[in-house]
Amino acid sequence: MLMIRLSNNIDDCLVQSQYMDKLMYFGFFPNNIQILEEIFKTERSLTTEGCSVIDISFNSQDYAEGFGVVARNFSYELLYAAARTGNLKILEMLIKVGILSSMDEDYYGIDNEVGATAVQFAIEHRQEAVIQRLFAAEINVGAKPVSHLSPSLLWTAVIFDRADLVADLIKLGARDTPKKFENSHLSSRYESHLKSLDLHWGKRIGSRFDGVKVVTALQLSVTGSRYDCFRVLAEEHALRRHFSCSRGRIGIIHLALVEKDYLMMERILARYEFLDHIDQPIGTEINGRSYACTALALAIYNLDARGTELLVARGAGLVHVNLESLRDKFEQPFRGTQELSSLPPPYSSYFNSLHEKDLYFILDTLAETAWMWDEEVSLTGLLQDSSDYDSDSESEKEDVTEISQFGHRSLADIFKLVHDLFKDYKSVEEKFWATFLALTCPFFQKLEIRIQKDTRRESGKSSFIRDFKVIEKPCAL
Repeated sequence: MLMIRLSNNIDDCLVQSQYMDKLMYFGFFPNNIQILEEIFKTERSLTTEGCSVIDISFNSQDYAEGFGVVARNFSYELLYAAARTGNLKILEMLIKVGILSSMDEDYYGIDNEVGATAVQFAIEHRQEAVIQRLFAAEINVGAKPVSHLSPSLLWTAVIFDRADLVADLIKLGARDTPKKFENSHLSSRYESHLKSLDLHWGKRIGSRFDGVKVVTALQLSVTGSRYDCFRVLAEEHALRRHFSCSRGRIGIIHLALVEKDYLMMERILARYEFLDHIDQPIGTEINGRSYACTALALAIYNLDARGTELLVARGAGLVHVNLESLRDKFEQPFRGTQELSSLPPPYSSYFNSLHEKDLYFILDTLAETAWMWDEEVSLTGLLQDSSDYDSDSESEKEDVTEISQFGHRSLADIFKLVHDLFKDYKSVEEKFWATFLALTCPFFQKLEIRIQKDTRRESGKSSFIRDFKVIEKPCAL
């Protein structure tokens, strides 16, 4: 009756595992190991030869099959309990009677899953001897654990920061197969399960960048700051073409950047296979609109001076930064502000938390990318004409204002100059956009920027900026 009850997975799984573990700790199962061995041998005989080989008299074939199902399910639960508690005596008995060997092809897949699940339990509960014994039994490390709540063994090793196990699993044939697990309801339930077992060393791993879905162990190692795991996985991604799919490497620079994990960024950018994608845009959503966002754009977006420095030093180019997406970040909070003579929102909320040297740091480091520009860059069309400009009107008067050498001006001087230049424009949104451009584009030293105003004679009104170009290609610094 006890075996029937403990093999029934209809009950709460956590309660069931707790009962099994307690009976293991108290010696009930180890003390009855010979009886258990005979039961499992009988079940295996039923599977291969039928009930005629059994000394026990069964009333019917259905009864024999029922016994086989109960014994088989109980053997799996006993295996899991041995893995969690580290009982090698029970584990050896189960391996001896063939629990991990497929003797019926209908159960081949199940036996693979059972072995993987046992390893996962052993990893979670730090049962090193059990892990190595199961590896020696040549279980299929690429199989999925039984529970749909569980990640793969490779993911489990990364979650628990076991670079040695990551290496062992790879040697045994594990691949970094993409799986949508992280940031899903399954991951939160798995986390809750670990907490219920007081397995606090399996800390939560999450990503705050919605442009990249974490689907591989490599990406997981980045978001979780598993440096040694990343090293092992990165080497395999570089050496083995079919170790994972192409999307397994996507966005790992972005993932490290949003975590402000600069040590991880340095390790990523030190590898040529990732450095080649330093300017790769990743689709993300800002204020309900979709944009392609490079890592450098993300660093500027978050006013991340250190991240900007690392990216620029490794060759990231401002030419790939989508300024329109940055505009949308600040546009809504700025509405309603009337003057630019003082520091306006949203700059106040962002810049007040920074030292001036941080802003200068961004300006100066981005200046180093000037040599990467190989063609004239135009931002035509990003700014809208607010005065119904008519291209067929009478002759126009050009008023060209030059702005140069912003890099070493004080923050107050920058705002005063911008205010004086755009004081004729009353639209709050336009004044902000002009301010943002004036602060963003002069990241380059020795860079001349012309802002052109078009004036119609009959009305005397000025249209907003119609063209904004780099008219002098910067030379290498």
